Amino acid sequence: KIAAEAAPAKTEEWTTVERVGWDQKDREIEYYVFIDGVGGAPKESVCVNISEWSVEVRVRGLNGKNLLHRVPRLYDRIRPDQSFWRVRKDMVQMLLYKAGTDRWEKIGFDSRRAAREAAMQENMRKGDAGGGLMSMMKEMWEDGDDETRRTIARAWATAEQKKARGDTPGQI
Repeated sequence: KIAAEAAPAKTEEWTTVERVGWDQKDREIEYYVFIDGVGGAPKESVCVNISEWSVEVRVRGLNGKNLLHRVPRLYDRIRPDQSFWRVRKDMVQMLLYKAGTDRWEKIGFDSRRAAREAAMQENMRKGDAGGGLMSMMKEMWEDGDDETRRTIARAWATAEQKKARGDTPGQI
């Protein structure tokens, strides 16, 4: 007699969901993952994991597909104990409570922001706060649109005029 060989483990295939939307208030982020027909899926097939730094949505077997949406590193920390989610007709809606009140520029981690903050902290440690500010202004100029550049140019011109007149900062 020959013993039956175990079938090799079949790995599951996951299709990435990229249709998302979000909005924010001072202390919360509303995050939407759009999945057609998810509201009709059995409750046990929808799994949402919300952690301090990430979110993940998994839907098993919806129209023959396993669907996955993941933000492995959020822009900033959230409070998973206060956050929650619910399934709507064609979306999974999450209400994520921020750990702070900073305005998020995007949902995912911003490595440039982290580098900028690290450089500013290093400059503050060295006692050179102006160097960090100049680096930030240079980056805003390079990344900014025309309106941002006009605003920076006006502020710089005004500061130079005040300096030429001998005005001190904060003087009216």
